[in-house]
Amino acid sequence: AGCTTLAVGDTHRPDELEADAHAPDLSHLRFAVTADGITVRAA
Repeated sequence: AGCTTLAVGDTHRPDELEADAHAPDLSHLRFAVTADGITVRAA
């Protein structure tokens, strides 16, 4: 549907996942709610 995908976790290697971005766990990410929606940034 054209959405950006994010893989979070360490049970698979990043090259095994079809995601636009990867993070080992949620502690590496910061989420913010804005008028335009939710943004995700590296911590």
